[in-house]
Amino acid sequence: MNRKRDEFSPPEEFPLPAEEITPPPEEFPPPGSAPEGEQTARRRRKRKLLYAAASAALVLLLAGTHRALPAAPVAPSVPTPAGLPAEPTEPVPDPAAETAQPAPEASPESTPEPTPTPAPEPDCQILYYSFSSAHYARLLFTAPEAFEEVELELWEPELNLQAAVYELGPEDIAKGEVDLALADAGDLYMEHMDAYQEKDAWPEVLELRATLRYQGKDGPVTETRSLWPAPEQGWGLRYFPKDMEPDDYVFPGCFRFTTYESMTPIALALNDPEAVAPDVISVRFTIDGREIDPDTVQYRAWGEESVYFGPGTLYYARFVFPRPDWAPESGVIHVTVTEMLVNYGEVIVIEKDYPYSEEAELG
Repeated sequence: MNRKRDEFSPPEEFPLPAEEITPPPEEFPPPGSAPEGEQTARRRRKRKLLYAAASAALVLLLAGTHRALPAAPVAPSVPTPAGLPAEPTEPVPDPAAETAQPAPEASPESTPEPTPTPAPEPDCQILYYSFSSAHYARLLFTAPEAFEEVELELWEPELNLQAAVYELGPEDIAKGEVDLALADAGDLYMEHMDAYQEKDAWPEVLELRATLRYQGKDGPVTETRSLWPAPEQGWGLRYFPKDMEPDDYVFPGCFRFTTYESMTPIALALNDPEAVAPDVISVRFTIDGREIDPDTVQYRAWGEESVYFGPGTLYYARFVFPRPDWAPESGVIHVTVTEMLVNYGEVIVIEKDYPYSEEAELG
């Protein structure tokens, strides 16, 4: 019965695996035979030990394939004796740092040295001009400190005589500008009238001979020049005493400022230097420092046919004003003239005193 039931019983769904034919050798085999149950228990313990050992071996194997680099050895610290400063620990050189080159530092742009301005060469510009018979000079100096002396001589060519001499020293030149009212040809004629009448001559122009002495870059320099006057617009002032007979040109008890003949129209401005131009002259009048009232000044500009200078028209301009009640009967009137020199393009200022009197015709 038992046999048949075994043959016809359904097979197990999950049959147990057959026991190993050759079990692993026991680590400590008993000298004798042990009971079967005890042997089975031992086998199970051995199996667990084998599994544990295999797992440990696998962990060690994996750890071996991912091991880290060994840390750099740390130098042992040596205690510093008392009273001595601690020595700095020398760092371990890094090979990568030794091969790396530091980036070059950008050098700052050098500032160029300023080019020294050369000292100006000593020089003197001489403006030599005349208003009819009156001769003037204006000297403009460059590096005036270098000049030691300037000598000016006026020579009249008709009689070949020395009309005047002017000497300028360092103190005169220091300001860099010098204005001189030189000789008047009319005065020269009066002084030597007989000699001029004998030659039937007139001292029309005067030669200016200039001698300049200064220190140049290579040593002392003496320079000589010869100049002839450039004719400019002339003018004059006169006072007419009250007892004179009036006419178109005589104004008793009045001052008259008149321009000399001009080939082009000319104009006057009363105390207005800003209006100065080649054909405009500014004039200012004062007596004892007090200015003439502009409301008392009469102005006229006109042209007329030439009589002594050939055919053509000559132009004039004038101011006429009475002597103020507050001004003395005899005194000095101060005239300031601002004018442009047409031949030089320079504006000059001339100040001149004119004596006046009721007793005689002066000026």
